[in-house]
Amino acid sequence: MFAAQALTKEGFESGIGTKEHPWMIADAGQLDRLRFFLGPVHSNAWFALANDVDLAAYLSPGGTGYAEWGAAGWSPIGYPTEWPNRSGGFYGKLNGNGHRVSGLWINRDSTGVGLFGCTEEGCEILNLEVVSDAAQGGVRGAGETGGIVGVAFGSRLANASMRGLVRGASSVGGLIGMVEATVLSNCQAECTVALDAGHGVAGGLVGGLHNGLVVSSYANGPVSGSYCVGGLVGSVNTYGTLSNCYALGRVTGNDRVGGVAGSNFGVISHVYSACVVEGGTSAGGLAGENGYGTRAIAYSHFDVDAAGVTNGVGGGYALGEGYGKTAEEMWRQATFAGWDFDAVWSIREGLACPVFRWQPYAPVSIKVAGFTTAAGALAFTWRDVGTNVPVVCGKARLSDAEWTPLASGDGLTVQVHGAGATLVLDAQDGAPPYRFFTVIVP
Repeated sequence: MFAAQALTKEGFESGIGTKEHPWMIADAGQLDRLRFFLGPVHSNAWFALANDVDLAAYLSPGGTGYAEWGAAGWSPIGYPTEWPNRSGGFYGKLNGNGHRVSGLWINRDSTGVGLFGCTEEGCEILNLEVVSDAAQGGVRGAGETGGIVGVAFGSRLANASMRGLVRGASSVGGLIGMVEATVLSNCQAECTVALDAGHGVAGGLVGGLHNGLVVSSYANGPVSGSYCVGGLVGSVNTYGTLSNCYALGRVTGNDRVGGVAGSNFGVISHVYSACVVEGGTSAGGLAGENGYGTRAIAYSHFDVDAAGVTNGVGGGYALGEGYGKTAEEMWRQATFAGWDFDAVWSIREGLACPVFRWQPYAPVSIKVAGFTTAAGALAFTWRDVGTNVPVVCGKARLSDAEWTPLASGDGLTVQVHGAGATLVLDAQDGAPPYRFFTVIVP
């Protein structure tokens, strides 16, 4: 294992390791140096990305990482150790500053696998996007495998996202394999998550939520496994809580399969699933099993048209009343009574399920019911329903000159040169787009 080193300026782009002046990481080699700062002695060490970091060359033949690890790929930063010896974990703080770590691939038969193998008490991972290299097999481990963290103890992840392929034998999650006393907020995983063998749990975002909170987060992608397979979390244990979350994709397993959680013994509230659910008699639109009855799942719904099942909870706990909604009902704010549409959620009424206010809207196609043409242009009206955000409208590149926005009463009239053009609703202050639209001419 790597020995701990004193913090020095050597090896980093700049900084002094404090919150105000973190060590700045500019390349793969500097990111690799984080493994030298493990254990509680480095709990006050702050790091940040100076730019996007691509690991592809570092992990390819001829690269420094490949020379050390070969076909095993990236060596996770930090490793789980038995209590009370917790010296192997990463206790520091990493701010991605909105940058991306790409080209990650791991192929190891060990536990605690991810960009970080194990994070410990006080660790923070913020504003970071990680993308795995699917051509190299993505991220693969044995137990406790996640795209960003294998095992998270007493940590905090906020605005963290993972994209790509994550595989393992147990406790596999798109973002984190196993969570203990950890908080996830505004996190997302758009991954293929697969249980390679065995009977371990698998979830689109988190494999096993033993003790912790997941809030304002989502997963989107196929999840497959054996038992306790969930679109968001594989297994929610007694002290685990899911609040204000959602899951999309396809969930497939043999036993205890749910659109949100495979197994729930904790608390689930204000969540929804629009997943396809395939799992025999123990498949539920929200959970494959629910240990404490309906009180543990509150203010939650699933798309019964997409799911292919009618029960909210599968197996002998067939609690379907009130959970299942049609696709059209899932596109209505009235369905989500008691949800916070002022600060947390937003919805395009009649077009799609709710999404978070912090995220750009997913692509949606709208069909123009009535329109007029003039000089080869298409004109139609659009009313911004669901938010109070002032918007302008145009093509995918707002600098394009081939469209003309025209204010028109309560809505907005837009001329689009040619059918099938892509439109963007964008905040006038230059914030990220709220939703992309494809116009389909009838």
